[in-house]
Amino acid sequence: MKTFKKIISDIAGGLVSPVYFLSGEEAYFAKKIEEILLKNVVPEEAKTFDEAVFYASEISLDDFLLRAGAFPMLAPKQLLVARQAQYFFKRQQGIERLKQYLNNKPTFTVVVFRYDGKPGVKIKNLFKKDSESIFYEAPKLYENRMGEILSEIFAGKNFTLAPKSQMMLLEYIGMDLARMEKEAEKLSVVFPEGGKITPEIIEEYIGISKDYNFFELKSAIARGDIKKAVKIASVFGKNPKEYALIPVVAMLYNFFVQLYQYHTLPDKNNRSAVASALKINPYFIEEYRIAARIYPMKRISRNMEVLKEIDLKLKGFGGQYETYRDILNDLIYRIMLSS
Repeated sequence: MKTFKKIISDIAGGLVSPVYFLSGEEAYFAKKIEEILLKNVVPEEAKTFDEAVFYASEISLDDFLLRAGAFPMLAPKQLLVARQAQYFFKRQQGIERLKQYLNNKPTFTVVVFRYDGKPGVKIKNLFKKDSESIFYEAPKLYENRMGEILSEIFAGKNFTLAPKSQMMLLEYIGMDLARMEKEAEKLSVVFPEGGKITPEIIEEYIGISKDYNFFELKSAIARGDIKKAVKIASVFGKNPKEYALIPVVAMLYNFFVQLYQYHTLPDKNNRSAVASALKINPYFIEEYRIAARIYPMKRISRNMEVLKEIDLKLKGFGGQYETYRDILNDLIYRIMLSS
């Protein structure tokens, strides 16, 4: 199966396949491939006649493929897209119809099936036997890959991200790839030539404070800077809607999991090995070294239990807090000050 990057580069280079079956739990990748096809296959002056986007809930598979068998009017190839294509293949009859089309597909039509979710084995097997067509199933997203994906999205706009900028964006955006791209697009309007994205740029144009954010709270806790942690918590307390607490607790829990793992590493002086094991940018290794001196393994285990307890309370189990500030104060005190 071709990778996302390979599919994109082939299309941009003029190498277009007759059929694209785009699927997976993360819709962003299928949507991007569709966008590239819509941009590149049919010339602008022919789009009205030779390009169409359908929803499978509103058209039958037979009617869709009947249109695919008609010759284009102006362009060398026509492009037909079927979104929500899972509606086509609820029954075996739809899969058989797809098999027939793959065995006798026209050279003058590019067909795109946008399938939401994971297709069955029968559909996958059809494409294993068809070397001309593209079957793509987007891989499941894991948090440890988000930094790499974010950097790739910004690189597509000729940007490089400073390590701290990357962390600020990840803490702010989470795993929403469409939103990542939206922020990159926003910055490309301001900086059309690209360049390095610093925390100052993030603060000014995206609106994330470079001094008061989730990343800086984690950094203050990691370095044992109680004054800074309390100051950040005070800012959070004044803006509870902007600084949701459940993501804060999840972020800190993941940090302590990584810190526990750091303690177990046999060679802490090997920067590349440490960065690889913790799945972090080498830029942040020093912070883990400092934190390891402050938080021994026994204390880390206790902090993880504290964070689990607070998470349950936030979700309505095991008691409740009166105010947002009560939660933050309790969290910081129990993690940073209790021995």
